[in-house]
Amino acid sequence: MFTYYKPNMANLKGKLGREIMAAIRDTPLSDHSKLNRLAEEGIKSVLAERKRDG
Repeated sequence: MFTYYKPNMANLKGKLGREIMAAIRDTPLSDHSKLNRLAEEGIKSVLAERKRDG
């Protein structure tokens, strides 16, 4: 069995560390509204099918 250790981004030093932290800061926040709407539609569809069958 393999053990995975998550790297600590705070320990990165020098140019590489600054570049990674800049990329993290500049990444826009995720918008999950479309995904949430699709999930709601799926739930409604499944519930309607169960109600119709049962």
